[in-house]
Amino acid sequence: MSSIAMTSFYNPVVVGVFSAGTGAGFITAPLYYTAMTTWFCVSSEKTTVTVAFLVVLNLLFYALMERKHNRSTSLKSECDCFSSAQYEKVEENEDEGKEKTDPSPRLLTTEEKLQAIKQICPTILCVVISWMSEFLVTQGVITTYAFPNSPFPPRDHYQYYITLFLLGEFIGRSYLALISLINQELIPKVTVHKLWLLTIIEVGILVFCLFAAWYRFLPDITYLLIISFLAGLIIGIMYANVLQVFTDSYEFPMREFVLGFVAVATGMGILIAGLLGLVVEPFFRKHCMTITDLSQYCFTRTDPNAISKITASCQH
Repeated sequence: MSSIAMTSFYNPVVVGVFSAGTGAGFITAPLYYTAMTTWFCVSSEKTTVTVAFLVVLNLLFYALMERKHNRSTSLKSECDCFSSAQYEKVEENEDEGKEKTDPSPRLLTTEEKLQAIKQICPTILCVVISWMSEFLVTQGVITTYAFPNSPFPPRDHYQYYITLFLLGEFIGRSYLALISLINQELIPKVTVHKLWLLTIIEVGILVFCLFAAWYRFLPDITYLLIISFLAGLIIGIMYANVLQVFTDSYEFPMREFVLGFVAVATGMGILIAGLLGLVVEPFFRKHCMTITDLSQYCFTRTDPNAISKITASCQH
């Protein structure tokens, strides 16, 4: 939450770079995990331990950013560009004098905050519904759908679903940052302001996956891999654009306030999806086992009750 809000202290282009950075992290993690556990036959426990130290980099990069930000601020204050200019004293009223001597930014009133919340409520609702749909698909629906004619075992299906999903999310989160590198003036033209359209698409993907997992009418895994990629692409575009829309629509300090609600909305959507997934996944898994004799194709993730010393594709 604080990381998103902090982008308001920097150049507006930072918000696009932040979005791209989160997308890069999302695709790097599953690629690394899939490669280590599926291709190089390293256990999931050892794979997780090898990247545990990376959380320290958050503090390191934060310190570097603050150092650079403070340095640029001090350089501006020490600038003697107008040292040779002649000054003439002008009268100023008491309020202006207070404004100049008070270095702290203006604090938002309760009324201003409530008004801002009222304005962003429709967008926040779209974000909640989109994230709920996304996480329910990836954590409670496609986890119950594997294909006997696939070239890899059931457990590895989920790895490829998530990898394709997060590849799409990386592209969606990064496209505004890439366009800004080419021509920053194109950003307003490619920004999606009607975010509810993206929400409708994401909900449509959820409905399709629910029917597909229940009736199991897809002929092979190719279609579900494409759907996974498309779902990630849409949610990535949604994330990048909601940050961009809020950045363009509000000035500091209001921008800092409304950007914080993006994290609140995504977290709320994830929470709702998690609670629904506790019911949806077992229900779909039980239904799958009643209509097929191949019960191992009714669950695509590693069994949480078993400690995996070796992955499914390495057991021979």
